[in-house]
Amino acid sequence: MQRFELTLELRHAYLRLGGNVAAVWREVREQGDEPPPLRTLQAAFARELSPAERASARRGEAGRREHGLYLRYEAPHRNAVWQADHKQLPVLVVPPGRRRGRRPWVTLFLDDFSRAIMGWAVSLQPTSAEVLAALRDAILLDPAPGPFGGLPGRLRWDHGLEFAAAAVEQAALALGIDVDPATAYAPHEKGKVERLHRTITDGFVVGLPCWIGGPRDHRGRLEAQDAPLALAELVSRFDAWVRRYNMERPHRSLGGQTLAQRWTADPTPLRLVAPENARRLLTARRWARVRRDGVHHGGLTYIAVELTELVGDDVELAFAPHDKRAVEVYWRGAWLCTAHPHDALSRVEQEQILAERRAYAGELRRRQRRARRRARARLAPATSGEPSPVEITRLPVVARPTGERGERREEALRTAARTDLLLPSAGPPRVRR
Repeated sequence: MQRFELTLELRHAYLRLGGNVAAVWREVREQGDEPPPLRTLQAAFARELSPAERASARRGEAGRREHGLYLRYEAPHRNAVWQADHKQLPVLVVPPGRRRGRRPWVTLFLDDFSRAIMGWAVSLQPTSAEVLAALRDAILLDPAPGPFGGLPGRLRWDHGLEFAAAAVEQAALALGIDVDPATAYAPHEKGKVERLHRTITDGFVVGLPCWIGGPRDHRGRLEAQDAPLALAELVSRFDAWVRRYNMERPHRSLGGQTLAQRWTADPTPLRLVAPENARRLLTARRWARVRRDGVHHGGLTYIAVELTELVGDDVELAFAPHDKRAVEVYWRGAWLCTAHPHDALSRVEQEQILAERRAYAGELRRRQRRARRRARARLAPATSGEPSPVEITRLPVVARPTGERGERREEALRTAARTDLLLPSAGPPRVRR
């Protein structure tokens, strides 16, 4: 018995009907032709079409990409390439000042060579500020959590708006970092950070209170009895988990080495950046009005001596989203000062601010007095003989006009008492002594 083979018309119908073999079988019958049995037709499509062709017919481009062949990339040394991405954690946390739980986001930077988590930031909504904070955390070399840090040669991220923000790209280019966005719909180009997402879920999130993947009751609500964690508690736990992941966990792709061992075994020198430069370049920006008690930001009030003369003016604040210790203040495009919260000021700093305020208030009063004196300036009457006004606000003060000084005072009084506009000139006026 000859085996049934697909015709070109059957293949076209299969693609047109979205890979539904039963729909193809019914269409052939409705056209008056006698199709083979449905099981025979299904076996023919499974035998003659590749998995990629069947997936492409059923799911389009997404199905084709799942069965595409790609090369596995390995960075030649540490800090050669970093991969970056966002992930929304499947757990509910309670933000400050809120009662209802929300799912947080984590922004990650991962070294392609060692698989180490170089920097991260947790937030309720990822923006360019969180990306800059995570990048600064990744670049600065801090021996406390581990030996990781330095500038990467290339950054590879997805096409999220936060990563493509002009502020992030400009900061990276200013630090000499090449920007290499991944191809759209090509997760394999940043497969290591995509795999890290699953590791975070399986190794960290599972077991936390209000994990949304936990068991649910007949109403669809979580059966967990524990209250959601506070956002600050989640950040603390995630920080401890990242340290253990980088320093203690062996990695199968690294031959059983830990990420720290893989990192320290590479002799490639690190490109470092000064902390003040990283703080200047890798911070979020926003405008704020200087009020009488300072500038308000993130629920706190920041103040500095240099803000004394700018009350009522607008300044630009540079800040890290999770660092409440200080903000950098820029005025008219130039750095002005570092402002600190009121509670963080020492007694000496408080007294310095009060002294500066008193000095500035005294200077303003002196300026006002000078302005009032100018407003009361006296002018000699203009006449046809002397049309230009002569200011006579300040006159010499002499107790008894004698000698040359007396003549100068008499001349000044004579000028002030001119009557040319009223009477014909009759010689110099008489001055009562």
